[in-house]
Amino acid sequence: MYIPLSLLSLQQKNLTSSEHNLLNAICIRANQENEYSYSIAALCMDTSLDRKTVIATLEKLCLKKLIRNTGKMTGKTRSIIVYEITIN
Repeated sequence: MYIPLSLLSLQQKNLTSSEHNLLNAICIRANQENEYSYSIAALCMDTSLDRKTVIATLEKLCLKKLIRNTGKMTGKTRSIIVYEITIN
């Protein structure tokens, strides 16, 4: 858990409840390089959102430039997208 990111995520305005919930979950699990690389299933468990909502909300957070796809993939089958948190 990286505390500064979690505190910054709480200060974000103009987010829907699902966006805010997902951003908080991502920030809590982010590493020191502000990267998040857990599965969609892990996000579903953390946020109690369904898979479709998590995927749509990740896209919205990318459009709002709060996170970005680094282009890296991780996991045993290289199917987990690595996101960078870009909160200022």
